[in-house]
Amino acid sequence: MEAVGISPSEYLLRELRRRRAAAGLTQAQLGELVFCSDSQVSVIETGAKPPTAPYLTAVDKALDTGGYFATLWNEQTTGQPDAIARVGLAWAAVRGEALPLRQSLDVLKEAAKTWTS
Repeated sequence: MEAVGISPSEYLLRELRRRRAAAGLTQAQLGELVFCSDSQVSVIETGAKPPTAPYLTAVDKALDTGGYFATLWNEQTTGQPDAIARVGLAWAAVRGEALPLRQSLDVLKEAAKTWTS
């Protein structure tokens, strides 16, 4: 994904959409996981309404991101970049369309089964 030339807010919105889709979830499915409606997810993903810290924390938990979105939010709202956010942004910019974490772990688990056989 191209991260150069977009605002931090737009980057956050793109990542929300990309990671939800990569997890194979619709807006309605994510909404169920984070206790809000699909229309609420939509207005946040399109930028019509800004996300809140509690929403991003819930998305982090639902998508198993390890606090990625809360970290990006903190960086945007405090203006204090932290090391994790910088590394995450750099990695997202270069990794392209790598498998989502859950799929990567499943592939590794399957491969590990063959190593012990």
